Amino acid sequence: MCEILLKAKNNVNPDPELDKMSYKRGHFVAVMPDGHPWGKKECLPDFVILKVPGVSVTAFEKYLESKVDLTDSARPVMLSRRINKLDIDATTIPKSIRDSLKNNGVATITKTQILDHIRG
Repeated sequence: MCEILLKAKNNVNPDPELDKMSYKRGHFVAVMPDGHPWGKKECLPDFVILKVPGVSVTAFEKYLESKVDLTDSARPVMLSRRINKLDIDATTIPKSIRDSLKNNGVATITKTQILDHIRG
């Protein structure tokens, strides 16, 4: 099983250039093996944790990539903190999972349920 740390709320910066580098709700922050000792601040109201049975860490590491403009190879420009995010508010995610995330900050979900709700 892997565990995924997601941003639970938007970080906002008044400077648009800095804001695009901020974590937004649903962004993948970390992907760790089952049983990872999360820090005291890696919880609500800032973060939620999804536990995904039977899935390796490597299956979700690609969602940690930032969106970068490589047009100028000498000076890459970050366009967004992450390429993808999970729509954790989607009504097609079972209500029990959404409620668990909202109330406890932790839920167990299947790989299919996650993949169906990742947006780029």
